[in-house]
Amino acid sequence: MLTPSVIPAIIPQSLAHLRACIGRLAGAAREIQIDIVDGIFVPEKSWPYLDGDRDANIAELAAAVPEDLSYELDLMVAGQSLDLSSWLAQNPGQVVLHVESFSDDAGLAQAITETHMYGRMVALALNNDTPLERLAPHLLDIDGVQCMGIAEIGAQGRSFDERVLNRIREIRSKYPELSIGVDGSVNEETIMRLKEAGANRFVVGSAVFDTPDPAQAYDALSKLVAL
Repeated sequence: MLTPSVIPAIIPQSLAHLRACIGRLAGAAREIQIDIVDGIFVPEKSWPYLDGDRDANIAELAAAVPEDLSYELDLMVAGQSLDLSSWLAQNPGQVVLHVESFSDDAGLAQAITETHMYGRMVALALNNDTPLERLAPHLLDIDGVQCMGIAEIGAQGRSFDERVLNRIREIRSKYPELSIGVDGSVNEETIMRLKEAGANRFVVGSAVFDTPDPAQAYDALSKLVAL
């Protein structure tokens, strides 16, 4: 049985903002997700696409994360502009690639191969409107999938998309051993429904960081999903 885990998600506005968010967790979490948004694949932007030298900023990422904290990168970046090697060089434990950001399966397959060549894990994210058949060519080469709990990705605090529950159930019924994460509108009201549908990884943004005590909020969600 796959062990459930809660992963706090940060959409950094700067490296200073990233460090501050990590600090607010006060060591409660062992793993975080860092959301990277380019303003092309989705309208919003995050660091390092907001200002300055993007490549130089990327090179500073690993030093901004404490050595005892594992992190994954959720790359909401258009495939044609994705400099994957620069991100992989920052030593993430896992990279999340969005299937819709690639124009064809060949480009996506190449990105998966490159990620594994760096010794990193890779998960594929897909929107609720995207046919599950997009996963089929890659299932033997990935470490998990990430379903979306919201209809429009790229920001936190959006309303829950009920369609994700059936999507998770369908994936779990077909692939009982596959790690299934869900990102978007994961909170105290939805997390147990998502678990019951078959998810085992719960990426949480505003339900942790839009609280007075993110560490306490993280602990509460972790205890809830462990029931």
